[in-house]
Amino acid sequence: MPPALDPAAKTTREELMASTFWYICQRIIEECLSKFLEQIKEKQNSSVEESQHSYPNAGEDPSSEPREKAFDSRNELNCVCYGVGKFSSCVISRYQLALLLLLLEKLQIPKHRCHVFDPLFSRWEIAVLQALGLTVIFENEEGKRKILTPTIVYMIHCGKALYNNLLWKNWSVDALSKTIIIGNSFKRIEERLLARILTRDYAYIAKILKGIEETAFPEDPQYMDIFNDTSVHWFPVPKLMDIPSKTWLPGVEPTYLECEELEIIRNQGQESKILCP
Repeated sequence: MPPALDPAAKTTREELMASTFWYICQRIIEECLSKFLEQIKEKQNSSVEESQHSYPNAGEDPSSEPREKAFDSRNELNCVCYGVGKFSSCVISRYQLALLLLLLEKLQIPKHRCHVFDPLFSRWEIAVLQALGLTVIFENEEGKRKILTPTIVYMIHCGKALYNNLLWKNWSVDALSKTIIIGNSFKRIEERLLARILTRDYAYIAKILKGIEETAFPEDPQYMDIFNDTSVHWFPVPKLMDIPSKTWLPGVEPTYLECEELEIIRNQGQESKILCP
């Protein structure tokens, strides 16, 4: 018999679903997502128009240049979740997983399209996630996952290096315009770090600050330790285009040699893989 969430986890989900906090969060996410999807559609329409100019008779010839599939459904959204933690024993992790599941349900994202990873997952936790229908990632990517299709990246309370790595791996207008990040406020990161430290250790966060549209989650005393400093971030194309072109030149992979507190578990080859159940 496949494992299931324990009663405490189910109670957590029910409590969160009935809360004012979740009501406000889903409105914030819906508003950001609507703008994000509109951007995706506008970008696709622009690509189709360019294709029609290049191949004016493409619609008449079945063997003509293939066109990109229309993106018109939230069912085509992907989700990546990093760092949800050990929900079997940690209350904070349990709430963060509950919010992820509510998010997938609300946005009608099929669960198999949500890829999850935490280097601390136990065999039981992996089995539970798989039983829920989620897709478990078994190797530590350090956040370096290439975004190819419109994707929500859910990474609450993750280390700054993980955000920096994600940005580095997707350092282009095209990739970032397909990305929504639900996680630590970039504004707060900027406020709390000295400018020279931010630029030295987390250069990609520093360089993208002017290209972000950020909306903070509500501050709720009941969930302060669980979702504090969490925001929804997306990257409007006009803002990205305003960033100087030389900024978009391919940069070196982050190494964090001078970083005193890295806040992430590094990939140590075979040792970094989590065990299959």
